[in-house]
Amino acid sequence: MAIVRVKHVDILGFLSLREKIIERLQEEEIFHPELEEEIKEEGELKNIERVIKILKDYEEKSFLEEIFSGGIYIKKDEFKKISPEENLSHIKRIEEIAKNREEILKEKRILEEKRKEIAPFLSFPLNYKNLASLKYLSLVFLKINKKEKEVLEKKGLNLKHMEKDIYLVCVEKENKDFFKFLEENKIKVLKLPYDILKEYPESTFLEIDNIFKDRIEDLEKKLEENEKSLKEYAKIKKDIILVYDFLNNKNFKKSICSFLKKTNSFFYLSGWIAKKDEERFLNVMKEFKDFVFFKLRDPLPQEKPPTLLENKKTIAPFQVIVDMYGPPHPSSVDPTLILAPFFFLFVGICISDAGYGVILSLFSLYILRKRKLTPQGKNFFKLLFYLGISTTSVGLALGGFLGFSLPFKIMDMINKPFNFLLFCLILGYIQVLLGLGIKCFLEIKEKNQVFISSLSWMGLLLVLPFYFIFKLSFLKILSIIFVLNILFFSSKDKNIFKRIPQGLYELYGITKYFSDILSYSRLLALGMATGVIAMVVNLLAKQALGIPIIGYIIFLLIFLGGHIFNLLINLMGGFIHSARLQFVEFFSKFFRLGYKFFSPLKINTKYIRLID
Repeated sequence: MAIVRVKHVDILGFLSLREKIIERLQEEEIFHPELEEEIKEEGELKNIERVIKILKDYEEKSFLEEIFSGGIYIKKDEFKKISPEENLSHIKRIEEIAKNREEILKEKRILEEKRKEIAPFLSFPLNYKNLASLKYLSLVFLKINKKEKEVLEKKGLNLKHMEKDIYLVCVEKENKDFFKFLEENKIKVLKLPYDILKEYPESTFLEIDNIFKDRIEDLEKKLEENEKSLKEYAKIKKDIILVYDFLNNKNFKKSICSFLKKTNSFFYLSGWIAKKDEERFLNVMKEFKDFVFFKLRDPLPQEKPPTLLENKKTIAPFQVIVDMYGPPHPSSVDPTLILAPFFFLFVGICISDAGYGVILSLFSLYILRKRKLTPQGKNFFKLLFYLGISTTSVGLALGGFLGFSLPFKIMDMINKPFNFLLFCLILGYIQVLLGLGIKCFLEIKEKNQVFISSLSWMGLLLVLPFYFIFKLSFLKILSIIFVLNILFFSSKDKNIFKRIPQGLYELYGITKYFSDILSYSRLLALGMATGVIAMVVNLLAKQALGIPIIGYIIFLLIFLGGHIFNLLINLMGGFIHSARLQFVEFFSKFFRLGYKFFSPLKINTKYIRLID
């Protein structure tokens, strides 16, 4: 509902206490540090993360368990008691198994490639020693088709068939004419893999292939043993994740300590706290009385304070939309409360089916009641719950429930789309005016004379529709006054001749306002799409009932699958397009982007979710 005021903090303390102070600030989660460098993972953490990824492939989880896995939630007090030593030996052993597995797979791949290489020569009876004894003859392997075979036989060559389309020809060494003939006729010569034969000088290719086959079987047995071991270790994946995040947080504190400005005896840390948390911060500093010196002050004009948004519990879920866009400037306004009713209604219109709304609300309620969630997770599912209520309400008003028509409806979107289009455009018209109103408020707050232009735009957009409808002369006069105000007050420049070109450019922008309002017609398009697809799903499912015996099964598959797909795809579309209307059509009127969100120093975890 508002942007919380923040204060700048400078902390100077004894070097020996820096880690303890950072730890206390982490626990309180009230201090946003100013860090010049980015914290990176250490080598040990990267190794443990590799181990976690390896074990993930060997976890025995069903598809539903994978989707609805609640993650790892532990209390902050339990997190502090984690002892990594007992699992470090397991991590080392898993690394060894994984490394050994990679080596085995590499060797297996090499052997399989060699088997492919010698496959054309398996029926060749000679070994390397035999070949080495040939002084006057060359053995040439050819890969030829029927036509090429006839050409070679006409030349009087004796071809010995080896495998499929591979033939052996015995010719004199240094027979240049023969090789020239092969080249001219584009006959493919296969290179005999002498390097493989050299490894086994007394074995034929068939014997070598059997050696490779036996070796691959041995390697596969070892792979099975490795897989069995990794499946066992996958049972303690949770413990390894705890170790990772414990060490990750330790590395985080160590990194912050290394980034701080320091002398041989003191360290310096700067950052921000919310004004409302000043007392809590003072209590933390009291714990280090006489060893730490600090200073609190308001932000300086040239500084870039982080943005902290604070909304009531009922509105907080809609802050997700603002978070997606970026932080508002500290001197601007928090748009959460203003966008909340519009976003709530827009998504409901986009989905527009009461049945889908009931499903969405019940699903969200189940997750909120039965699953442990982070504050961010709770806000997200609360938002989905609200959107479910909105969808149910809009669906009942439009008379649609899972693609079936209800006996009552306030508005008919399918048969009378123009009325509903008009309703959507009116909503857009109101939101655009609200955006201009906020812009005007901020300009008055900053004592910027351009507010006259913003106020005149609001007046012009309010008067013009009524003038075109009623053709009243005083509305025409009002419109002219507003146009003149826009012409002369759209620029801060004191020179009137410089103001007019800027004013003319601003007046041309009236097309932008009309296009912004027309953008809200997408709500009708998305709402109609949901309803039509739902009806098509019902029609297809109904036709399946005519199939004997399995008709009811097919009906259920089409009905459930079709409606689940329709709900998911239109929830996504409704969410994205409703957010777009906020970002492009609404925020563009007044939103000033800040620097970064307020991100308090806290226990740093990647996989674990901490709860109080």
